[in-house]
Amino acid sequence: MKIAFVLTAHFPDDERVYFHQAKTLEQHHCETYFISTLVNRQELPSFHCFDSTGFSKQKLIHTISKRLASIHPDVIICDTPMAIMGAAQYRRKAKQDARILYDITEWYPSKKNLAHLTVISKTGKFLLLMLLNLWANFKTDGFILGEYYKSKPFRFFFPKKPYIFCSYYPDLRFIHPIPPHTLTQNCQLFYSGNLSKEKGFEQVLKAAIWAASFNPKVYFTLNVMTTSKFEDSYRLPENLDISFTPYIPFEDFCKKATESDLFFDLRQPDFENDRCLPIKLFYFMAFGRPVIYTDLKAIRKGVPEIEEFGYLVNPYDTEAILDIINQYLLNKQLYDQHCERALQLSKEKYNWDNLAPDFIKFILHNE
Repeated sequence: MKIAFVLTAHFPDDERVYFHQAKTLEQHHCETYFISTLVNRQELPSFHCFDSTGFSKQKLIHTISKRLASIHPDVIICDTPMAIMGAAQYRRKAKQDARILYDITEWYPSKKNLAHLTVISKTGKFLLLMLLNLWANFKTDGFILGEYYKSKPFRFFFPKKPYIFCSYYPDLRFIHPIPPHTLTQNCQLFYSGNLSKEKGFEQVLKAAIWAASFNPKVYFTLNVMTTSKFEDSYRLPENLDISFTPYIPFEDFCKKATESDLFFDLRQPDFENDRCLPIKLFYFMAFGRPVIYTDLKAIRKGVPEIEEFGYLVNPYDTEAILDIINQYLLNKQLYDQHCERALQLSKEKYNWDNLAPDFIKFILHNE
């Protein structure tokens, strides 16, 4: 079978698509193809990608349809309503019976679609995009659902359409955990994402500064992976260093990130974030390390064992976060216990091998 991934919100080498879904399909003798509208990449025969910057919606849909016509896929997996519309146009024009599936990992509409608008404009655009989403999904043949809360609207409006839950668990073949070390002299903290207030970087940095200030005998490094520019206006303690790494390939991320000791995500707990399950949480578990995360409904729903290997916190309560860091620094037994439990849960439950059989069955057998 030929499987085409149409991506208007993800790059062609996205870890979920390229390293998990596509590689598993290839192991079952499928041909996989990638159409991404974010970047013009043609270095692999399977990449049919183009940069859609400046394209009208009509031109974007037509170009996706045209690329699909050169592939003639049996199944088309889309990541947004715009991708679905391109796939639907291809199916109509080519008179093909290709199945169209929607892989739902993002809110649509999301707050980023409505940014910088007035309240009235936000309401109008939200309703317009919601209608676009519903209209596009009448053309789909099923859903791949990444998480519980994002699935609810689709299961409500399209109760008869088939679906599968396929979360963000990592393939452990890419991950080689390093045994934890004692934190009495050095402690490496880790943050990945935009350097924005909404994503919680300011709170992570504040926690790192406090931890270093209250533990002058421990040398701290805050490892940050980001594509954002850092505005260096903070006065750092002498025993705190910040190391910035730009976007790196997925396999390099798995090697480099595992060297850190504590993993942070202190995003704002607004309505949307509260119902979003952070993807990298499952990688941090696979690294065998504790996590300190904002207390989100989606995490409690998706990982009910979360407090067996980490802490859910109020991101603005830096004093409480400092207390947690100090517990890990002073109590090696607690730290080792959380490291071991994170690794155990990843190996037993939260890994791609547990999802792959149902994924393959859903894609190849239409069940």
